[in-house]
Amino acid sequence: MTETTNPAPSETACTPASWSAPAVDIYENDQEFLVRADIPGVQKDAMRVTLAGGELRIFGTTHGHEYRRRFDVPEGIDADTIEAGLEHGVLTVHLPKTPEQQPRQIPVTVG
Repeated sequence: MTETTNPAPSETACTPASWSAPAVDIYENDQEFLVRADIPGVQKDAMRVTLAGGELRIFGTTHGHEYRRRFDVPEGIDADTIEAGLEHGVLTVHLPKTPEQQPRQIPVTVG
């Protein structure tokens, strides 16, 4: 996953001083990509996570401040099973890989 160069546009007008890019950690294992973003003070109903056109967008607002980030998502993500949760100011997004993208154990035979 790579971050796109420009932030996601807001549905409300804002100045550059009123928004920021939250700190994000991205992990990958055999089954999924895991995105964790620090968005303190943002409530669940003020949070939006979308995947469209191969791009993951994170957007949240709190007290007149916006948090936003965009990432290019590689092919092979199972969009139907993506899950997102918000707990103690940390957004966690699970992006499962399709079975075709997951490693497969190949049996070794003797003989």
